[in-house]
Amino acid sequence: MLYCDSFFDRINLMNQVPKEPLEGEAISLMARLEESYKAKYLALVAAAQRVALENTRLHNEVEVWKGKAFRDPLTQLLNRDGFYEVVKYSISEIERAEIDRGLGTYSVVHIDIDNFKLINDRFGHDGGDAVVKEFSQLLTRTIRGGDAVARWGGDEFLIFLPNTPLAGAFSIAEKLCEKARRLSVRTRKGLIEGITLSIGVAELKEREDINRTIARADDALYQVKESGRDGVSSL
Repeated sequence: MLYCDSFFDRINLMNQVPKEPLEGEAISLMARLEESYKAKYLALVAAAQRVALENTRLHNEVEVWKGKAFRDPLTQLLNRDGFYEVVKYSISEIERAEIDRGLGTYSVVHIDIDNFKLINDRFGHDGGDAVVKEFSQLLTRTIRGGDAVARWGGDEFLIFLPNTPLAGAFSIAEKLCEKARRLSVRTRKGLIEGITLSIGVAELKEREDINRTIARADDALYQVKESGRDGVSSL
C-alpha cells in the first residue's frame, strides 16, 4: 500500500509540474532565430557601409592626386597633360563631325610674356615667379566658363576656346594685351608696372589634329616676336 501511494504521489507531482505548450516553444524559437538573423543582417549592412566609405575615400584621394597631376604647381593652371585631357573631352566625336562639316569652331591662343629673361635678371627668379602667378590670375579672371588655360612652359601659356571662331579669339587676345600692360606686380626688388605679350591665334581646321593647330598658333606668335613684340597675329 505504501508503494502504491508513493507511485501515485509521483504521478500527481509530475502532473503538477508546469509545462510550456509546444506552440509557445515554436514562437520562442522563431523569435530567437529572428533576433539572430537580424543581428547578422545589421552586421552585414554595417560592413557594407564601411566598405562604401572606404571606397569613397580612396576615390577622392585618386581624384585629388589626378588633379595635382594635371596642374602646374606654381600657378595651379592646367599643365600640358591637363590641357590635352580637357581638349579630349571637349572635342567629342559628334563635335569633331561638326568641325569636319564646317560647323564647329574651336580656337587656340598661344601667349608668351615678352622679355621675361630681363625680368628674371632684374628682379630675380622669385620676381619672375611673381609675374607668372599674377598673370595667371589675370588669365583666370579673363577666360570664360568653358575655356581652358594652361601654363605651357616657363613664360608661355595656352588657351583653348570652344565655340569661338578666329575673330572672337583674336578679340580676346587683344583684350589680354591691354590688361597685361596695366598689370602691376610687386616683388622684393621693386614694383613691375605693366608687361607686354606676344600672342598667336589659330582656329582648328577641318580634319586637323589639335597639335597642328597649336603649332600654327606658335608660328603666329613668332611673327609677333619678329615684328617687335606686344601684339597679336593669326594663321
